[in-house]
Amino acid sequence: MKLIRRKDLNIEDIRTEEYWNRFRIFSILNKEDFSNKLAINALVGNCLNSRESTLSVCKSFQSNQFKDRSTQEIYNINCRTYIIENLPIFTYMKLSNTFLESFIKYQDWRYIDKDRVFFVRIPKEIAKSMELRKSYERIQFKSIANYREILTSKVKDYKKYAKYLLPLGVQNRAVLSLNINKNIELINKLLCSDLVIENQLGDMFEMILKSDIEISPDSQQEVVIKEILEYLKDLVSKEQQLDEESLSQFKFKYVTDIVENLISNFEMLINPLGSKEELEFDYNDQVNIGKLMKKVNLGTIATSKGALLSGYLSVMDILELLENKYHLFIPLLSNFIDIDKELDRPANKSFSLPKDIDKHLDIKRNKDLPRDIEL
Repeated sequence: MKLIRRKDLNIEDIRTEEYWNRFRIFSILNKEDFSNKLAINALVGNCLNSRESTLSVCKSFQSNQFKDRSTQEIYNINCRTYIIENLPIFTYMKLSNTFLESFIKYQDWRYIDKDRVFFVRIPKEIAKSMELRKSYERIQFKSIANYREILTSKVKDYKKYAKYLLPLGVQNRAVLSLNINKNIELINKLLCSDLVIENQLGDMFEMILKSDIEISPDSQQEVVIKEILEYLKDLVSKEQQLDEESLSQFKFKYVTDIVENLISNFEMLINPLGSKEELEFDYNDQVNIGKLMKKVNLGTIATSKGALLSGYLSVMDILELLENKYHLFIPLLSNFIDIDKELDRPANKSFSLPKDIDKHLDIKRNKDLPRDIEL
């Protein structure tokens, strides 16, 4: 990793030299010319609404641009603001679901250069088999080729469906702005993740922050989650039952008993599509799980209100819900899901597409991907 302080641009520029992720973070220095939040707001707006690189936007940025408030959206800017190049969409979804009170925004898809769409690759640390890594990459390339094909189609209204063909590993620009306490929480969550890609991001954020404060990662939350899962997995039915009637609805379910709510969320981790038999737990189960919960703050995983079948919804549906700041419990993005079991799902129970795409059969066919990857 390399960190360069650009005093002339009032940014810190940190990047990896890893081909598999292409991460680059620009930290806006909250002083000098950018002490005024409106100036930072204007720079953020320019980065979110431009096809140019972040560095190019920073070089061409004039601080007096922020004076025209009528053309600028006002963002919730905090003391730490980052512009992240090539953030994977699944990492964005995890962070936006975790830091609901902080400002985090993904760049609109129309600003992606269709000829330079990146996706996060599988690093050698995860899979030494080159054949497996190449198989994964073929699936990603196929998805992106389908995206480009639909995007360039002359058929009316096709462009609005193109984004539904982008793969989960696709990367895009994002802006994240949070206070110092949330910044420390972010770094801790990334460093303690089971995912190598998130560890890489955690190292980068830590390098930016370490001149101000030392971070001591605490993995106790991850440990407690695993303990609760181990306790519950024998109580949950192994058979899944897809609730077809719920797919077209999104409902909040308010539960006053936080232990009961957490148990429901963890049941979805074990069986994301819903269990054929209802989970039964007694008073002793609640007491035992309550004791585990007292060890750490389990955050939104314990208090989320909109679980639904988010292991089944399309990625764009989940993004739309997150953009509206809904609390979502997303089994799809959990480190603790039984991925082998989920990969064995039949295709008709693996994902959904918007209903209005039914009339465009050629687009629906393009969603079909090569099945040459075996895990």
